[in-house]
Amino acid sequence: MYITSILGSANDGEIFIWDSRCPMGATQRISSSVGQVSQVCWERLRGRTLASSHFGTICTWDVRRADLPVQTVENAHEGPILALDFSIVRPGELVSSDNMNKVMIGGGGERYGIYV
Repeated sequence: MYITSILGSANDGEIFIWDSRCPMGATQRISSSVGQVSQVCWERLRGRTLASSHFGTICTWDVRRADLPVQTVENAHEGPILALDFSIVRPGELVSSDNMNKVMIGGGGERYGIYV
């Protein structure tokens, strides 16, 4: 699959999607009501889903209807989320980590933590 979209985020809670074939700027903006966005990532298996992390909260978005998150996981972590990515094997499964040596794995309403 050839990917032409690039994700970015800002401290004001906006998520930007750029199409690398279109030099005129962001092709889509998603305004997060959760607050400052620290991480964004694409789900490679489905291609229309992205995730964003905020202070302890993770949101999943469908870019076709990006007015509200599809799912919000409150208190996924107790502090800032330092890394966030989707599984490349299991659709919808997210992996995230924080500065307290805690890794969370989950998706579809399920989640479990692993402390390292």
